[in-house]
This record gives sequence, structure tokens and C-alpha cells, in this order.
Amino acid sequence: MNSLRVPMIVLAVVYALLAAGGLAISTFADGGVWWERVPMVLHLLAAVLLLWLVLTPGYAPRLATYAVVVMVASIAGSISLSVSITAGLSRGDWWLPLILAVIPAIGSLYAWFCRGAFTVNASAGHKG
Repeated sequence: MNSLRVPMIVLAVVYALLAAGGLAISTFADGGVWWERVPMVLHLLAAVLLLWLVLTPGYAPRLATYAVVVMVASIAGSISLSVSITAGLSRGDWWLPLILAVIPAIGSLYAWFCRGAFTVNASAGHKG
């Protein structure tokens, strides 16, 4: 699992830069309503959690769980924004939100399988 840590650090940094840049650009963009910008806030929060997750050397299953929940929420926000653009409810390129959903999808798989998100401690209630 250590072999995945360095590429995940690179992806997390790229994701944080894309999310911060996208949020900064979306605040200056003409038109649009608040619900179109919510996925960018979720992406930035997911990027910070992913960075924290890959840079924390210790085992943090609760952090991994929170990171997965926020990353899945950002993916759902990107997909819903892409659908609304495709349906003509919003302006923009339908594929752009989907590009931003790729890194959190990879990050959530990393958090789930490599960092132990949603694992159950089998010996928690066992006395002996």
C-alpha cells in the first residue's frame, strides 16, 4: 500500500489546486446560481480531506470514512451539475464537472481499501 501513497499525494495536490482554482474562477464567473457552485465547495473540502488522509502517516479509519463521505458527495454534486447542464438547466460544458469527479473517485477507493474506511473492528466487543 506504500507504493500507492506517492501517486495519491500527487493526485491530492493536483486535486486541491484544481478545486481551489475552480472555486476562485466560479466566484468571478458571470451568471450561475448558488447551487451550481456548491459542488466546487465540496470538491475543495474533499481535496483538503484527501490531502490530510494521504499525508497522515498513522492509521485513521474515522478520517478515511469522513473523506469517503465528502468525496462521494462531491462526485454526486458533479454528476448532478453535469446532468443539469445536459438538460439545459445550466450553462457550461457537461464534461467539465465529470473531469473533477475522477480524482475523488480514485481517492475514495484509496481511502476505502488502503486506509480502512468503513471497517469494523471484530474484536471491539470481545472480552478474553
